[in-house]
Amino acid sequence: MLALALAVVGGDRGVWGDEDTYVGMTASLARDGDLAFDESDREWATTRIGGPPATLILQRVSSGVSYSKPVVYSLLALPWYRLLGEPGLVVLNLLLVAGALALAWLYLRRLGPANRAALTLLTFAVCGVLPFYLGWRMSDAVQTALSLAGLALVAAGVRARRGRGSLLRVAAGGLLLGLLAAMRLPGLALAAAAVAGGLWVGRRRGAAAVALTALLGFGLASGAGLALAGSANPYKEVRSSFSGETGYPVGQSAAWQRFETSPATQSAGWLPRLDWTRSLYSGFYYLVGRHTGLLIYFPATLALLATACARRDRLSLALLAGPAVIALFYLLWLPENYFGGSTFFGNRYFLMAYPALLVALDRLPSARSLALSWAVGLIVGASALVSMLAMAESPAPSQSHVNA
Repeated sequence: MLALALAVVGGDRGVWGDEDTYVGMTASLARDGDLAFDESDREWATTRIGGPPATLILQRVSSGVSYSKPVVYSLLALPWYRLLGEPGLVVLNLLLVAGALALAWLYLRRLGPANRAALTLLTFAVCGVLPFYLGWRMSDAVQTALSLAGLALVAAGVRARRGRGSLLRVAAGGLLLGLLAAMRLPGLALAAAAVAGGLWVGRRRGAAAVALTALLGFGLASGAGLALAGSANPYKEVRSSFSGETGYPVGQSAAWQRFETSPATQSAGWLPRLDWTRSLYSGFYYLVGRHTGLLIYFPATLALLATACARRDRLSLALLAGPAVIALFYLLWLPENYFGGSTFFGNRYFLMAYPALLVALDRLPSARSLALSWAVGLIVGASALVSMLAMAESPAPSQSHVNA
């Protein structure tokens, strides 16, 4: 309730990073029902209360110009935006993450005592960067919620006795994983891991249900993007960023040239780039880097991964393959993005894979392993607090891991 209250009263703060684009998309849907960028959007971007003109990522499509982010988050946020304004996006984050944690609790409760299950879930949520994404008005918290809820439903259904109830659970989980993949394409690895886990333990009908509903969710979300923004996959379109300094591509504005001079289209071929020096450096930084290290920003990994790997449970191993594939994709195919863009705020590209470490458990971690995660988390938190106090007067770029 405290977080909800802070979200509502703090709704007029400035935006940071891709927040501009997600807020702008939701505002555009509320204003005219589509995601085309026109004069009303330009006016919103230049006069928005709470900060300087918005920095937006836009794409050029056959029908003109539109916002260039997946549409699922803005569609989910739309009713809350109409009810509460911009704080509604934070409310969406809070509600979906809370719901996903509740499903995860029901799953963990089957693995052991209620008090140990509660401590495991608390360690997962707090000994990581997840709480700090709740107030960020963009899709990362919702991606994590979809991943956690989808994987928990699939795992609960696969581990339960055969029947209509278990089949409905895995089907619902597959649908959520399909929506996740439409928001960030590497999420397909998590859906594939869920399908593989079902097949490996002999639940063929469940695996088929996950595959079909994941394709359904992915297709629905991609179709919505095509209808509202003119693109099923905005990351592959001709796109660029625009701000008050560059102007916006409306009418005769010179800003149209940025689509050619400063493109932001993402591209990754079927084969890795094989920049071994960069990939090895990124891999090390990915694990223990000050800005984005997995063991620093997600210290619960110490307890979750050790427990999940301790026994050769087939479903657990299959689910763990999802995060491994996602990590390898970024480290080998897009090594320059190994920390999730220029956020310096944990590894936000890995955030959606993080729930797989929790759901892969077939038993609860020991109290000793959970205590180790908390010890590392407290050390890292204390270090961050010291940095905040010591570098408070320094320019933001010099301590961007703190300022972000």
